[in-house]
Amino acid sequence: MIGPSVGLENFIFGSSRQALGRVGDVLRDLQGGTSFYGNKVIQGNGEVDHLIPWRCYPIDLGHNFVLAHASCNWSKRDFLAAPEYRDAWYEQNILTSQDVPH
Repeated sequence: MIGPSVGLENFIFGSSRQALGRVGDVLRDLQGGTSFYGNKVIQGNGEVDHLIPWRCYPIDLGHNFVLAHASCNWSKRDFLAAPEYRDAWYEQNILTSQDVPH
């Protein structure tokens, strides 16, 4: 059944993507100037990537952002990252936040 109760319109049109340019500066500092995928120095701006793809998790929250080389971001596209990046994500988002005084 398609109709207002299903929320199809909100699912398709309800989430708008935000410009993420300034997020890259924060991620660059957090990641020590390296790409999340491959851990090599990023020359230029790099690209903010949604670790869990936007199509799977259409919410722009900081814990889902990583900075990557453009080529890495385009290679990953809208796929989930390889399991090996889970630990790096955990360290960047969970362990780092525990070190910050509240």
